[in-house]
Amino acid sequence: MSQESRPISESLTVIITTSPTPSAPSTELLDTILSSFQEFCPALLPCRVVVVFDTFDRIAAANRLKKGSVTAEGAKNFPTYKENVKKLILQQFAGRGGPEDVSIVEEEGQAEFGSPCMPGNFTSFTVQRTEDKSVIFIEPSERLGFGLAVRSAVRMVETPYVWVQQHDWKLHAGIPIQSILEVMMSSSEEVPVKYVCLPSPRMLGYAESAHVNLFPGLRELTSSLKRDFSSSVGEKTKVVPLTPLFFWHDKTHIASTEHYLSRIFPSRLAMPRGAFIEDHIGQRARNQMKEGILLESGILSDAEVHCGSRTWKEAQTGVVRIETCTENEADLLLQYLYTGVVDVGKYLPGESPIISHIKVWKIADFFCLPDLRHLALHARDDFLKRLIDSYGPKPFLARPVTNIPSIRQVIEFLYEEDRDDIRGIFRRPYLATLLLDSQHLAKNEDFQELIGEVPEFGSDWALGLMAILGHIRKPKDYPALPKCDKCGKFVAKHNINPFKWVQKRQIELFCRVCNPVPTWEDCVGKLNSSKSTRPLQ
Repeated sequence: MSQESRPISESLTVIITTSPTPSAPSTELLDTILSSFQEFCPALLPCRVVVVFDTFDRIAAANRLKKGSVTAEGAKNFPTYKENVKKLILQQFAGRGGPEDVSIVEEEGQAEFGSPCMPGNFTSFTVQRTEDKSVIFIEPSERLGFGLAVRSAVRMVETPYVWVQQHDWKLHAGIPIQSILEVMMSSSEEVPVKYVCLPSPRMLGYAESAHVNLFPGLRELTSSLKRDFSSSVGEKTKVVPLTPLFFWHDKTHIASTEHYLSRIFPSRLAMPRGAFIEDHIGQRARNQMKEGILLESGILSDAEVHCGSRTWKEAQTGVVRIETCTENEADLLLQYLYTGVVDVGKYLPGESPIISHIKVWKIADFFCLPDLRHLALHARDDFLKRLIDSYGPKPFLARPVTNIPSIRQVIEFLYEEDRDDIRGIFRRPYLATLLLDSQHLAKNEDFQELIGEVPEFGSDWALGLMAILGHIRKPKDYPALPKCDKCGKFVAKHNINPFKWVQKRQIELFCRVCNPVPTWEDCVGKLNSSKSTRPLQ
């Protein structure tokens, strides 16, 4: 059936997004929109309609509506505004006086976003609809933003096309909606028409504007695709002039429902909560097209993530190049995003555990993944505490040989990092762990060499000993028998005078009553609170 013989209401659903507005609880904004429909495109009024009542994030002293802030008065007026809008829409689109005059079905739904591994990445909403689905209202429990509001509505649409309307963009000229739909339905694969924007007057010269002319690829596409499409309405043939638009505008537009879902919302990762489509996807797509990234094949390609020689394909929005991590680290990141699992042994084989924790934490920090950061820090604490437990209350000679090569690998990695946050988050906890084993490390020649080879670590080690264990007494000769140098008792569990060890590499023994060893948490706390920066002479 051609569009000429098919009612427009079978092909098109109107989507209206509204939110807190200074004029609430009055419906004057939507009154103006509907009046412009009646004047310039009356064929819209018999169509099905979906209205999304997006809400606010916070109450503030002044309105910042695009940021989700409203005044206390605006928040107070919003419930009444929603009821007034429902009455208006039911009256205009269903010929009913209000919700009390029509049978309403209530349902629940969710708008998911971001990583599926984060349980809180969704917003619940309530749906109220007429039994024939001619009118649908969506009320989210928290702010969605324009992008997720439109996606929630598009998912409920049963027609092949949608008219997307914000509450503050009224029509100013006649819209040949029947001809536009006919052009879209009959368009070919070579020249597909999936989205038609109704621009403001200043965009009428878009095809000759700097947005197009400065970029050879865009000029070529405009030259090959811009044309007058013909549409037969009754006995007349109407001309619909269209030019390629290299940007997805949020202002009033007609679009293919399938195109919306497959291109703009291909996955839950495509649109964050609180974002506008034109700001999040429109800007990115335009920049990529200007750079020629998406014009190599002449169409939008599937997104590809490139890192080193590896390639991952995902969504349908462009090409992303990752320069901040290795191939294995990128693999770990993608596996985490889709499964929630961090398999360090698989993706970072052969790494020291603490180095793996640092790499995972840096990935999480760069990509703003707080849950992954937490996992890295939790793994850090578990590893360091297990390491401390392995020390055990053993006599000195029964103590296992310390793995100095592993310590060297970690220290060299830590002290090559120049980020201040790494110092507090990883250097100090690892240093505290080593300090708790200082009585054994003190006599290890390889460890003494490491201190000389990494001067900054040597300074931190010395200052750490001073901050945690302190000075007990002046240095004196090392005793022949394992006695405490303070109380004179024979001891199997002993500690050292850090001052003498740091200054002269000589051991002075103390029992743990005279010089108790702090816990790991105490060590970290004292290192963080220590203000001493004076290097030992």
